[in-house]
Amino acid sequence: MQKTSPPKSRKLVLTGGPCGGKSTIAEVLGRSFNDKIVVVPESASALFRSGFPRFEEAEATHAFQTAVYQVQIAVERAFEAHHGARFFVLDRGSIDGAAYWPDGPEKFFQAQGTTVEAELARYDRVIYLESAEEKDYEEHRAQNPVRSEGYMVARKLDAATRALWTRHPNCTVVRSQASFSDKVQAVVKLLEKELSA
Repeated sequence: MQKTSPPKSRKLVLTGGPCGGKSTIAEVLGRSFNDKIVVVPESASALFRSGFPRFEEAEATHAFQTAVYQVQIAVERAFEAHHGARFFVLDRGSIDGAAYWPDGPEKFFQAQGTTVEAELARYDRVIYLESAEEKDYEEHRAQNPVRSEGYMVARKLDAATRALWTRHPNCTVVRSQASFSDKVQAVVKLLEKELSA
């Protein structure tokens, strides 16, 4: 008699540039699809809230992004252990820190003992949210003390992050739109399609 494989969890990463709407949209998806998905919160925000310092020196950035990477892997493992084979929507994934690494993405992956290919293979689906336009970005930045990057830095981080994630064979870029609700609806439709597949 042939053995059947145990059910496998699926991981969709909701990622993007600064102020792309990741956390807000993740919350909307969690409420709208609460019986079908499990939302995994962003590791970087959890570390900041717990008191991890936000220093600008290169070595401090190395320390922070390494911590984010390690927490991300551990959080994913914990969620899978607790929830089993579910559909997970992750607020960012293990690759994001490479865009913030002072010495460039390749050095980030070397420092973590991994490769971009290995990290991309962790995830089944990627939805990339483009950063907000300048006016919306600056309004959000004024209301969010954690948002320290100016608009031009945010655009560079957006481009660097997108270059990494769009290497995933199942990545869709959702561009910044005049109405944030339109952006939310675009992601909702993508998730509905993914859940029905």
